[in-house]
Amino acid sequence: GLLALLAIFCLGRRVLGQRGALLAAAIAAASYLPAREAHFGVLDTLAALWLVLAVAAAVRLAQRPDTRLYVLAGLLTGLAAATKYFGGVVALHVVLAHAWAHGARPWRGLSRLVLAGAVAAAAFVAVSPQVWAWPDELLGALQHQRDTIGINRVGESGGPWELALHHLRHTFIAGFGETALLFAVPGALILWRRGGAGRCLVLAILALLPLFFVARSPAVR
Repeated sequence: GLLALLAIFCLGRRVLGQRGALLAAAIAAASYLPAREAHFGVLDTLAALWLVLAVAAAVRLAQRPDTRLYVLAGLLTGLAAATKYFGGVVALHVVLAHAWAHGARPWRGLSRLVLAGAVAAAAFVAVSPQVWAWPDELLGALQHQRDTIGINRVGESGGPWELALHHLRHTFIAGFGETALLFAVPGALILWRRGGAGRCLVLAILALLPLFFVARSPAVR
């Protein structure tokens, strides 16, 4: 949990400056859901660390498409997916960062994007022995996750829109608090107007939205 806060601070300092980074870390430290998950020591806390670091690497990659950043982004993506399978969504951030960095010519540097994918796959396999030791069980777990997306605690099914509305009404407020949520929306608009890394960060946050549709499904890992 503390490492995740440090990662949030470092990412915030790059985009928001020192004061903005301190505010972002303070809000995260006082938020209910991160504190709760850290208290119980569940994998979600570690997954959050890899997600924040992967997003930070993607933001840097969008600004400077260096080979080392592709490798770093791929490594963090693989670790995020190995910790919680849905953490693999940050692969989308790497692709978006690549497209942002190369503008109208996304095919440039494609070999480095492939390298990032290879590093991600290698990292995932390296820390996930079930991939090669128990592949049938892994496949079954992933299929169960797919089939139960949208099932809530009392066994009622909900479509994508019902889940989205649920998170808008409950998760955002419970996770951040009304005050933080009130400042988050205009803050995102300010970041977007700044351009550059600010817009990259806003797009990165939006790219995490698919996680909302698995947040109420039974946990596989």
